[in-house]
Amino acid sequence: MSGIQLILIGLAIFGFLPLIIILYKRRLVKRILTTGALAKAEVYSIRLAHKSSVDIVWYRFVPANTNQYVTGSLTTKIGMYKQGDLLDVYYLPDNPKRNTVEGAWKSAAFLWFGILLAAFVLFAAYKINQEVAAGHM
Repeated sequence: MSGIQLILIGLAIFGFLPLIIILYKRRLVKRILTTGALAKAEVYSIRLAHKSSVDIVWYRFVPANTNQYVTGSLTTKIGMYKQGDLLDVYYLPDNPKRNTVEGAWKSAAFLWFGILLAAFVLFAAYKINQEVAAGHM
């Protein structure tokens, strides 16, 4: 196996990294929503994302059996929340920093983006390998 083939294999593996991260995040959110504890979180800050049509909402909550705030953020449509609103947050009792809200990572757009990116990188590595084997590169 030549050095270029090892590089192409590495490139193909690297191309699957975004898809793996997306699948991991979706699975983690699903686990938190099914096995996590529920808390009421207060929205304490809202900012309009730079040159975008979404708000970045920061919230804080106090997990059960503690007296310390844990914070989190989410991206929503503009005007969906206002400062002081309460929302349901699910968190892992042993690690409250792992928290989420209903609907996070549910969009199929993330998944399709990861799949298309992985397919493109895999195809590109394949075509480069063909060109190298034919002696054109």
